[in-house]
Amino acid sequence: MRRVLSAAELGRRVALLVPVALVACESDSGLPQWPPNLSGVYDLVSFSLRDGPTYTAPEARGTFRLSQDFTEDIDEARGDMSAEVIVTSLDPPIEVEYQGKYFNHVDGTWKQVGARGQSLALGTYTFGFSADVADSTLTITITEPAAAVCNYVWRLR
Repeated sequence: MRRVLSAAELGRRVALLVPVALVACESDSGLPQWPPNLSGVYDLVSFSLRDGPTYTAPEARGTFRLSQDFTEDIDEARGDMSAEVIVTSLDPPIEVEYQGKYFNHVDGTWKQVGARGQSLALGTYTFGFSADVADSTLTITITEPAAAVCNYVWRLR
């Protein structure tokens, strides 16, 4: 025999379930957050030095490759990187070639170290969909050292 609940009984049962559901949802939001996996090949969208002009195609072009290593560190992702950028509209042209390691953190900070450990650059990154290019973009802003301050916007292939 099936029991039919009255509206009052149903209301009491729902009232008991709602706090349980809210507690379950709150515990999910407290889960640790990992930095995004940025692995992939990117094409240069724009490049700018310090407070200078922004260069875009066809006067600026480049490729950025990232491959992420496995890590158990929840706050940091890291891996190998290589970048080639050329700005042809300047005389002489600006050419950047870089190989090394990168480290991206949950808080949006970025660090890169040259292949031989000789150069260190610090800054920030953002990764997400960009309506401007109608695709996923990675923006890296180098803030230290002062001589290397620049901004790159990359489009994921």
